[in-house]
Amino acid sequence: MILQAHKAEPIYKGQPRPRTIGIRFVATVPKFNDLAEWASFCENEASKIETVLYNNMPGGIYDRLLAKMMRRRASLLAVSHSPTPPPDENVSGEGAGDTQDT
Repeated sequence: MILQAHKAEPIYKGQPRPRTIGIRFVATVPKFNDLAEWASFCENEASKIETVLYNNMPGGIYDRLLAKMMRRRASLLAVSHSPTPPPDENVSGEGAGDTQDT
């Protein structure tokens, strides 16, 4: 699959035009025995892709791409929990709401 999109125009006089680029996904992810190696691999791959996109895409498209990516993954960031009980309710049955005048 080849995706064609628009590239950015130079912002400052004399700034070079972004080059035409292609991103190819050519190999499968290797197997890792160590979580730190996996994390490092993911960080490096993400940095390479993000840098190319940032340096070559118009800012408005880059910003909207970021928003779309965050929207797609937002459910992974949601934390479901019950509301915090009022201070006078004691969930555990001990100590909460107890006061002593000294």
